[in-house]
Amino acid sequence: MTRMAGKKNLDDRQIRFLVNYLDPKSKTYSDAKNSALAVGFTKKYADNITALMPDWLGEAIGRRKRLLVKAEKNLEQVLDLDIYQDAIGPFGPIINKKTKKPYKVLSSKVLISRGNASEFIAKTVGKEHYSEKGNGGNQTNIIVVLPESLARKRGINSDTESSSGGSTPLPSIENRKTGREDDISR
Repeated sequence: MTRMAGKKNLDDRQIRFLVNYLDPKSKTYSDAKNSALAVGFTKKYADNITALMPDWLGEAIGRRKRLLVKAEKNLEQVLDLDIYQDAIGPFGPIINKKTKKPYKVLSSKVLISRGNASEFIAKTVGKEHYSEKGNGGNQTNIIVVLPESLARKRGINSDTESSSGGSTPLPSIENRKTGREDDISR
């Protein structure tokens, strides 16, 4: 007997059932009947295991749901992170002398985190509508286009005409390195 998934002592079959049922790499993942049959439970018990919901199974599923809720909250927080951060120089924030506010720059780390979270969600939650098309390498292309009104509001000017008719590409990191005020201000 082993302690797992809460207060109950589990026997070997129960542990193997939980591994088969809850492990995404298992052939019987999320299939209670076949997980139960694979570890030696009777067909009658396997047919009714989720309807019977023994304490040991309820506790294991409850823990899994709590962990899933926490993971979903974390993903939402990552997706809600502000992509702009204060521009920091060697002595602290770089302040705009006119507005007395710090300049804002895109945070590549936040963009990468948001992109990774978005890709994970698209692959798992929206897998029916998501298509993964590789570019032959191990690289992800991210194109960010702002509506013209939002670009003006953020003080971002485009040197070239936009091909999307009414949208302005967000300045690249290379453009912002020029030090032009309109490239780094929010």
